[in-house]
Amino acid sequence: MCVALATDNKTKISLAILRACESANPHGGGVAWREGKRIRWEKGIGAEEIHAIMKREKGPFLVHFRIATVGNAKPELCHPYPVGGNASLALSGKASSVIAHNGTWYSWRSTIDKAARILKATIPSGPWSDSRAMAWLVSHVGNRAFNCDTRSRFARFTRKGIELFGEWHKLKGYHASNLNWRAHLERPMPKRDTSSARGFAYTKAPSLYDQCAFELEGGCE
Repeated sequence: MCVALATDNKTKISLAILRACESANPHGGGVAWREGKRIRWEKGIGAEEIHAIMKREKGPFLVHFRIATVGNAKPELCHPYPVGGNASLALSGKASSVIAHNGTWYSWRSTIDKAARILKATIPSGPWSDSRAMAWLVSHVGNRAFNCDTRSRFARFTRKGIELFGEWHKLKGYHASNLNWRAHLERPMPKRDTSSARGFAYTKAPSLYDQCAFELEGGCE
């Protein structure tokens, strides 16, 4: 299962959280942000590159880390996808909107085949995934395309902002499509303490996991 993160205008997600998401979903990352009246995306990149972009640019940001379920683990099948008739596989560019997807859309092939016949549209060539199929379908029928797979989580980023579809987790300054990545956050390591009766004690310094626990377990709205 992939993970998508959608931030507000001010939040810039920490490198540690981005690394945790990447560790849980290791088949390529991507990020999108506003650039003028268009949405700029970069994908097929890692947590460090995404973090550098977030430090440099203004939010909001749409971040995605992929674990391949439909389609091979190829950089061009990373997210976000530009919404357009050719469902571009470019690793970077600008578009009027982009989407990111968390889940598996099982009927994608039959759905876009049927849509192509009805709309008399051409299905582009190249490698496919269910997420690329959704970007293609949204370009033809708009947001109602998301009704084709109500079990997944989708995000669409336009110049007006980021729209979320499906059940997302609201955290401090951003939404997450799932929380599976939290198991990859750092935990405290035991250290030797000869003054302890049992001989071991845990460091008192809060770990990253501890720092995020309040947020991850519902402490935020």
